[in-house]
Amino acid sequence: MKQVKKLLTSFTFWLFLIGIAVVIFHASGQDDKGILMYGFNPVLGRMASNWKVRRLMDTVPYGWYIASLLTHIGFGLLLDLLKAGIQKIKKQQAGETRK
Repeated sequence: MKQVKKLLTSFTFWLFLIGIAVVIFHASGQDDKGILMYGFNPVLGRMASNWKVRRLMDTVPYGWYIASLLTHIGFGLLLDLLKAGIQKIKKQQAGETRK
């Protein structure tokens, strides 16, 4: 039960689910302008604006979808690391005030 709670409170899990939803919307044609896919993902937005990267990604089957999921996971990991660092600092400060 503790692992489920930890999973449900992690940014990586939720951003991965958001990434899957974005990919499904884009693949089904609901995001035909690419606003969700590229507009709200700064890494993919920069990649799409570079013609060399765009040409390379277009040769890889499902390359944009894979990149989208990987960037969402990466953002989630960064936020989880930041959250863990803040919690560690808070614990240290709480321990110092008790002494």
